[in-house]
Amino acid sequence: FVHGGLRSAQLRQIRKKAEEVGAQVYCVDRSYRETQNRVAKRLLMHPKEMVGFARSSLASLGSQQVPANDAERCPEAVEKILGEEREEHMASEILRRHVSGAQGLVLCCPARREALERRLAHPEAESAMSVDTTSRIWPFLLVLVYVVIPGYGTTFIFWRLAKGLGGVIFRETAEAPASAGEAR
Repeated sequence: FVHGGLRSAQLRQIRKKAEEVGAQVYCVDRSYRETQNRVAKRLLMHPKEMVGFARSSLASLGSQQVPANDAERCPEAVEKILGEEREEHMASEILRRHVSGAQGLVLCCPARREALERRLAHPEAESAMSVDTTSRIWPFLLVLVYVVIPGYGTTFIFWRLAKGLGGVIFRETAEAPASAGEAR
């Protein structure tokens, strides 16, 4: 599971089995890009959460376990984006695609099951799904602010230091032969 979702290899197996029995498959999860945009916007606006998110992401890759210590836990606000907001979207999509009299099977991770069951059992109690989508600029801004600008700034500072140091060295070496000639 990647932040509560299914891996593409698992989805291919599900689709293959569904085709064998003649069932239709609908992906009801929010698009990866939309989730990525929402997380990037959150992290850009709250830089203290960046380290916790990075640690939890690295800890969860290749692992299906809950992180053991608090240092590897995902920040609560990001967990809400990856959990509650996605659950709300999934429940909305399931209800939108529901056909009266037809049976359906929803495959999700255990962490999402209880919340989805609750949301589907009482759809009127849930708030309307937000139609507002996050701009695609947020991942770009996140990289710009945390990678490009610091990298460029560091390069610029070292370039200016090297230029200044080079000027000092050049002046010293230019003056040294002149003063050595005067001493003779």
